[in-house]
This record gives sequence, structure tokens and C-alpha cells, in this order.
Amino acid sequence: MEMVYYGCGIFVFAAFITDIRTMRIPNLLSLSAMISGLIVHLVMDGIQGILMSISGLATGFGMMFVLYLFGAVGAGDVKIFGGIGAWTGVLFTVQAMVYSIIIAGAIGFIILLWKKQAVQRLGKTILYITGRIVPGIVPSSSDHTYHPIKEGLRFPFMIAVLPGFISVCGLYYL
Repeated sequence: MEMVYYGCGIFVFAAFITDIRTMRIPNLLSLSAMISGLIVHLVMDGIQGILMSISGLATGFGMMFVLYLFGAVGAGDVKIFGGIGAWTGVLFTVQAMVYSIIIAGAIGFIILLWKKQAVQRLGKTILYITGRIVPGIVPSSSDHTYHPIKEGLRFPFMIAVLPGFISVCGLYYL
């Protein structure tokens, strides 16, 4: 089973390199990860293996697709998590996703602190949420054009996925 994590790790590392360089994860890489994960599990465990692989693929792709719909991640991130799921199954994929999101939040916060925008964005976000929950409570002079997702901080998500993936691998082998 260890081979599965090494095989998947190759795809994660390749996605990391391409995302850092171009802010894109090529479809060929993501599709290769998905298809090879399905094939490996079919060969190793037959029907039960491919069913596990399909459920992991669907989970990784589906959960990341929801984040994509909110503008939190790119389409390449959605597809590469489908590949991670195809290789590693549901539980590992969800754990890697949670770790990656936590790490991405920390990276984003550090970037905001570095740019000295953390307090300003936090204040605008609080006003935005308050205005949505209780209409009319936010003063009319506040900025109505602010939208937290549209004003999002962009950086390659694979910067967070690689350490998230490695952390979850550590959980399985410690």
C-alpha cells in the first residue's frame, strides 16, 4: 500500500512545480493522476480496489468543486484532488484537503500581515457579513463594492497542498 502514496506523491510534486511556475495545473497531469490511480487499484485489488478509487476520486473532485464554485480554488486544484482521491481513497483525501486548507489559511494570513492588510480586510469582511445578516445595520457610507471572495488573495494552492499531503502521509507512517 505504501507504493500508492509514493505514486500519488509524484503527481502532487509535479502539480506543485507547475502551479508554482505558472499558477496552473495542466489537465494532462490531473487526468493522468486520475486514470493511473484507477488502474493501479484495479490491478492491485480488482473490483473492490476500483470502487475505492472511484469513491476517492468523486470525493476529492466533488468537495474541491464546491470550493471552486465559491472562487476559493482553481479548476486545476479540483482536478488534482480528484487524482489524489483516485490514488489514496476517501479518508486520506479528506484529511489531505483539511490539512491543505488549514495551511493555506495560515499562508494567506501571513501574506496579509506582510502586506499590512490583515486588519483592513478583516474589518471589511465583518462589515460585509453583518450587512448580509442584518440589512440596514451597516452605515451607508461604508464600501458596498467590497466582496471578500472577489477581493481574494491569490497564491498557488499547491504551496499548501504539498505540505498537507506530506503531513497526512506522516500520520499513516508514524
